Amino acid sequence: PVPPPAQPAPPPAQGVPEPRPAPAPQAPSTSEVGYLERCWLVWEDASRSLASFRSATEHALTLRNEEIAGRVPRGRFDQLMAAANDRLRADAGQLRDELTRVEPHVTAEVAPFDAPSWLTWRPRTDLAEGVLVGRLSTAELPELRIPLVLRVPWRRGVWLSSGTVPGDSAAFAWSLATRFLAAVPPGLAGLEVIDAAGLSGAGWLQGFDPMTSVQLLGGGVATGPAAAERLRRLLDLVDLRRIGGQDSDLPAAAGGPPVRLVVILDAGAALAGEDAHQILRLVEDGPLVGVPVLLVETDTPADESVRVMRVRQSCNNLSSSEGAIADSWVGTDWTLTPETLPDTAGGTRAPALLTHVLDAHARSLASD
Repeated sequence: PVPPPAQPAPPPAQGVPEPRPAPAPQAPSTSEVGYLERCWLVWEDASRSLASFRSATEHALTLRNEEIAGRVPRGRFDQLMAAANDRLRADAGQLRDELTRVEPHVTAEVAPFDAPSWLTWRPRTDLAEGVLVGRLSTAELPELRIPLVLRVPWRRGVWLSSGTVPGDSAAFAWSLATRFLAAVPPGLAGLEVIDAAGLSGAGWLQGFDPMTSVQLLGGGVATGPAAAERLRRLLDLVDLRRIGGQDSDLPAAAGGPPVRLVVILDAGAALAGEDAHQILRLVEDGPLVGVPVLLVETDTPADESVRVMRVRQSCNNLSSSEGAIADSWVGTDWTLTPETLPDTAGGTRAPALLTHVLDAHARSLASD
């Protein structure tokens, strides 16, 4: 029999629009987990996937030895390695896509410094989840770079080890300070900078106008005898808050912001000096009462004394150059690449973005 002639395609139904290209990825739903939690979940999943891959690789290598010895047929090693690689690539691709979907929508304090969100940054009206520290990577997953986000307010001190190039740690410190201030509403936080030796190049902090210096910078960088006095005042504030007192009970602390981020430059020299015990107390007791501490190893390498070890054990330890950091789930080593401002000049001049954030906070406080 002859087949019937082909029928023409029916016209589009009345009122039905023609197909359109697929829409761009939508912003994540407000019911989803926050960006900080998502980054940590991605890191955990990636670490477990990598540990599984390494375990499978060890098993495959054991089997290859059996194949070479002729005790088992050849070919199984190649199958196991291919399967392990496929699983690892699939996991990495899924995790990378998960980050790619949400990263265009994150706010400035957790975005790279060259992200568009910094061009439109305005002081927040609420507290952010956290601040971006850097990116985590590993040789087996070159296409996956996981943001390391540190929750704010900081509940532990932060120790920045010296980098491979002089000035790396100071550059990292001012980058973190910029993000910290960008993550909080005006009036909530300020900096207290201590450089006992006065050799870390932070003299540019004295160049801000008096109002900014008093409200946001604790009066400027404290050097020489003023460094010990600043430490004493901060410890008095910590002790007062620990027993439930009010800041106004200390005349020297009255009028300052609730949160004081203490930046201790040349931490190695500071911990070898007369004020080492006071610094230890500040690191152990300060963060839980609104006085977090950022210790920066700039000029003098820290020694291996018991006191230094206690300080570092109380801190999140970060390298100022690319360095290893182990996850807390399976102990996998990752490489942390710090996220730093491009114009710090090794910490010897005011970064433009930090100046902008300080000025925005000062203007907001002046208008209240």
